[in-house]
Amino acid sequence: MHFLKNKIFWITLAVLLFFVSQASAWIVHAKWECCGANPKERVKVRCNSGVVPTFVKVNEKWYFKKEGGPDGAGTAYPSLEAAAKDFCKE
Repeated sequence: MHFLKNKIFWITLAVLLFFVSQASAWIVHAKWECCGANPKERVKVRCNSGVVPTFVKVNEKWYFKKEGGPDGAGTAYPSLEAAAKDFCKE
């Protein structure tokens, strides 16, 4: 019986660790709108690795914002979650 309790404990622990590892690899750090006559939504996220990228929403798609680069350049993502997930390598 003692062996069975240990086995259940280790299976439960493995399942919990699996779900914790599936948790989001990023969180929203800041949100704002910028710039000019046609402001665009911008979001800064913090990856678990410590990297803090900025994403910009252009025509209902999300893009990684490179410093000094134009808005809407690069790969388009349907949601902020998809963009952050790909960038943070979740």
